[in-house]
Amino acid sequence: MEYITKLNAGIKIIGSEDSKRKCIFDNVLYTDFDHYITGFTKEERTIFKDIDLDLLKDITIKQLDEHFVKTSDFNLKNIIIHLALMTTRVLGNNYISIQNINTDASIMGLVNGLCRELEEHYDIAISKGEKNYIYLQIVANTHLEITDIDDDHLRTSILKVLDVIYQDYNFDLRNDEILIADLFRHLKSIFTSKLYDLNSTNPLLETIKTNYPLEYEITLTAISKVFICEPYVLKEEDVGYVSIYIGAAIERCYYKSPKKKNVILVCGSGHATTRMLEARLNVVFPDKINIVKCVSYNEYSNYTKENVKDIDFVITTVVLKSNLLPSIMVDFALNNKDVESINRYLSKLLRKRLQMFDQFFDKDLFFRFNEQLDKETVIKKMCNKLQEKNFVNEDFLQSVLKRETIGKTNMNDVFALPHPMEMCANDTKVAVALLKDPIAWNDSNKIQIVFMLVLKHGEQKDFEHLYDIFIEIINTPKLQQNILKAKTYEEFLDVLYDGIK
Repeated sequence: MEYITKLNAGIKIIGSEDSKRKCIFDNVLYTDFDHYITGFTKEERTIFKDIDLDLLKDITIKQLDEHFVKTSDFNLKNIIIHLALMTTRVLGNNYISIQNINTDASIMGLVNGLCRELEEHYDIAISKGEKNYIYLQIVANTHLEITDIDDDHLRTSILKVLDVIYQDYNFDLRNDEILIADLFRHLKSIFTSKLYDLNSTNPLLETIKTNYPLEYEITLTAISKVFICEPYVLKEEDVGYVSIYIGAAIERCYYKSPKKKNVILVCGSGHATTRMLEARLNVVFPDKINIVKCVSYNEYSNYTKENVKDIDFVITTVVLKSNLLPSIMVDFALNNKDVESINRYLSKLLRKRLQMFDQFFDKDLFFRFNEQLDKETVIKKMCNKLQEKNFVNEDFLQSVLKRETIGKTNMNDVFALPHPMEMCANDTKVAVALLKDPIAWNDSNKIQIVFMLVLKHGEQKDFEHLYDIFIEIINTPKLQQNILKAKTYEEFLDVLYDGIK
């Protein structure tokens, strides 16, 4: 488009109707996600002053329901805004010309229903080109079945992605039929939109990358190895959505156990006192313990390892002779001393869990850079030390640099997680670099904390616990600042442990 100003005459935009509408939608209308989906803003009502947006919403929902079409709040709002934009432009005698596209009869039934109501209400004639415009917006914002994508190729590619995830990360999702069906439906919609040159946005991309870094990186790596030829190439926005499906599948398959500590309550003074103690424990430790069962002393004395395989410890009001599990002795009234004893034990368990992270960090892989360096120099210095210590092979540096070309590895404006594309390490480690001055990590972000991930093939499943730490760092500015203050490796670990606790 051309933007022309003329003295005493005003401003004129010259370009195709299609370009003008894309400009308005992409650059004028969209604000933040929460306000976008919950209603119509003052700006939207001003831009569409001749359109009853609330009526348009009712018409759209009615037609979608009549044609049994489901969509998200965000995509519903997109459809409504595109209908408002089309109606406004047609009222101004500005028509779009979209011809010669293959349309699906069922989707055109929905389009014709929408257009019929708009024609009656606003006394306008909606051309074939405008109907094609709405057709494309419906395709882009729903998961309706369409025929332009090679289904067999798409299914084969999805299975290849799941195979890469298994080979590289040891998460076996290859037989998850729910995941395969979800990915097929979602990717078919994405690639159809691409065939019609429709832009899609993901307002949750940064939220996904910040809160689900493991799932996002697994997905991005696998996608970049399989979907490499047009039109089957995905943008970061698309990968973000796909990573949600991958993350949900990992949760279903691998994280079924509760985060609370499972406890058996042993009480020798009767059912009533047992129930009282159980109630007190649930009030005092609602988010920390899960009382799996309440048993008598005699019952517990006859337990075997099989009976307690999923139990973390025992809370008891009587002295136990059995050494099956660690036990904490309390009074049935659960006084303050007892509460402190349980809290101390829970803290000990947490500290023990945190200490497992020691295996991932190494004093020789801790860097404080006080001089001004650029991104590539920092990466090379960290990679050289990793190779010098024989943690990685000679391909590691190039693999890390290759990953940097695919998409951003910074998690926010402070913290970055560079890593290789392939599993080319001899051990699983995390190299840490703290920078006195922020360095440019990409066009829009400067960072000061670098955690370089080094994954050995076959050990990746133990590694997801580290991502809990990464998420805590990402979401806690105070922890970020305390990490930057650490002058030594020992201070860094102390800060990390205290921050996570």
